[in-house]
Amino acid sequence: AIGGIVLGHEVARATPARPNGSIARAIFVERDARGLMVLRRGFEVGPDEHVLVVEDVWTTGGSTYETIRVIEQAGGRVVAAGALIDRSGGQLEFPVRAE
Repeated sequence: AIGGIVLGHEVARATPARPNGSIARAIFVERDARGLMVLRRGFEVGPDEHVLVVEDVWTTGGSTYETIRVIEQAGGRVVAAGALIDRSGGQLEFPVRAE
């Protein structure tokens, strides 16, 4: 659970500033008391904000699917997803570009 947070932070830190001067930020979703993935800790996603979902490991893809759902329900637009390790053997299919 922590590996993806660290990886996401480093990806955001390495992302160049946009032409308008804004920088990428790292946020994360986590499970609430009911076991559902949610945005917490004051994290928000703006309307049509572009989001890259970053994971440390894909096995079933469940967390990535849930994260995409949370971001889209918040009004964001997931532009791609990526993982450092793909244990599925390339068998996962997401509704966005994934590498």
